[in-house]
Amino acid sequence: MTNHQRRAEYWKQYRELFEFRGSSLEWKPNQEKNGKERGGKYHLGQTKRDLETIATNHDIAVLLVLKDDDRQVHFDRLSEQRGEIEQEIPGKWEWKASADNRRSVYIRNRDLGGVENEQNWHEQHLWLYDTLHAFLQTFGWRLEALDAGGDIAGRLTSELSAGAGRRTPRQANPLDRLKVEDAAVEAVWKHFAAEQYRIKDVSRENLGWDLEAVRGKDTLFIEVKGLSGRDLCVELTPNEYAKMKSTEHCDSWRLCVVTNALTDPQLAIFGWSKGARQWEDERGRVLRIEERIAARCRAQQPAIAGNASLR
Repeated sequence: MTNHQRRAEYWKQYRELFEFRGSSLEWKPNQEKNGKERGGKYHLGQTKRDLETIATNHDIAVLLVLKDDDRQVHFDRLSEQRGEIEQEIPGKWEWKASADNRRSVYIRNRDLGGVENEQNWHEQHLWLYDTLHAFLQTFGWRLEALDAGGDIAGRLTSELSAGAGRRTPRQANPLDRLKVEDAAVEAVWKHFAAEQYRIKDVSRENLGWDLEAVRGKDTLFIEVKGLSGRDLCVELTPNEYAKMKSTEHCDSWRLCVVTNALTDPQLAIFGWSKGARQWEDERGRVLRIEERIAARCRAQQPAIAGNASLR
């Protein structure tokens, strides 16, 4: 098998795994100028902002690539959260400004080898898939917030939760995060299917909710959040929060939170109560909503140097 044929087979097998496991991302081939397949490319809302999966003969990597007009500003803003981001996804990180004006953030894995290490292809493909979706979760809402003109996200906590007021817990391992998310969607799907709803997954359409459930003339817009622990504390992206607040959608919008998702799934469904004018679940628990707004502050040197006095 030639090197070109080996690469083609490598990415063919990866696409099969990608399609089998499912994804909200759309695969597009990423080819070099000579036509050789380099990996996959996945657009993040804009044509000049992508996630990429690549493989060389000796290693594999997942990248966030910024090529849009705001690339430097967004790269700087993301860099300010570098410590937090690198804690969310363990690995060997690199933050790079390329000569072609691209800005890249990526994790490279040399432990599993690359295309030449055929006996490890399946493990490599699993790592690429899991790390790609961990990148989507880590960077997706941050870029969405920057596009909206700030770092605004709705943070929701149950007032009856023992963890109220604490930071939203995150799974450090991307594979564990995906398992929690899958378990949460499965629990929500089963609940509404048992209630005779027809359910459709619309998570890849960026609507501000994950599922649509239809029963007769009624349609529910369902946002699903999964937690590994029992404390009910979740975050919404700016798009999700906007749909939650909008008069057009709030009556039909539901926040479904599954706690203990991997061990003993417990589903809470929060809807808007017109009478009480608050978000409640079926047990009467009320959501406390905290808007989180961040600002960037930078000192500017005075235009004219000289002695300065404080007043």
